Amino acid sequence: MQLSLDYKPRIRLACGAVVTALLLTVSSLAALPVGAGLTNLSGGDLDGESLDQGTVLIVVYASWSPRCRDVLPKVKALEKKWGGEARVLLVSFQETAEEVEAFVGSDVEVEIAIDEDGSFSKRHAVTYLPGLLVLREGKTVFSGKLPPRGADQLLTQILS
Repeated sequence: MQLSLDYKPRIRLACGAVVTALLLTVSSLAALPVGAGLTNLSGGDLDGESLDQGTVLIVVYASWSPRCRDVLPKVKALEKKWGGEARVLLVSFQETAEEVEAFVGSDVEVEIAIDEDGSFSKRHAVTYLPGLLVLREGKTVFSGKLPPRGADQLLTQILS
């Protein structure tokens, strides 16, 4: 006696369940405010709604990354050049407020936020440190590596 098992209905059912789970996950992430997961240096939530308005240049860094050692002068240059046209935000990736304060000191005039658990960076597909994230009206228009020699040419292309 030969048994014939038809696995196609089971495979279709399993695939349907996976697709449904992915869609639910994506839709729940889309419902989060743009700035969800970010806190300011005093430990309060960052006003995420303000990231939904206008253009925001976000530089994501980590003081423990050797590639981020010179991020402060780069961010100061961004603020000087683009601060009139866009909000500039420095976001620390997976660090505490104490680590951020030790790295930046008191000489920074740029707004600083902390992504302590990395959820903001992951949700916005920041895969490089230092990373550059450009938001326009709450939508990501660029997510990539902060250019090593300044971002002026890149930002001119993106923002024009």
